[in-house]
Amino acid sequence: YVLTLCHYFINKDCIYPPEYEGHFSRLLIKQEEIIARATDLAKAIHEDYKGKRPVLLCVLKGASCFYLHLLEALQVSSF
Repeated sequence: YVLTLCHYFINKDCIYPPEYEGHFSRLLIKQEEIIARATDLAKAIHEDYKGKRPVLLCVLKGASCFYLHLLEALQVSSF
């Protein structure tokens, strides 16, 4: 599956399809909010699974950004 950038808009650091134009105030969550929530969740997972190694799986296509930040936060808290 190959995406061509000629059908996508580029805005700052974002690449998005034309149907998203004008909807960013409602669709996007600031990166700082994502990182803060992932960090909070990592702390809760660390406390709940103390002494264990949980297996995490990202199953939603749109969740990969959050999942990446969650994994980074979990590595910092080191099980």
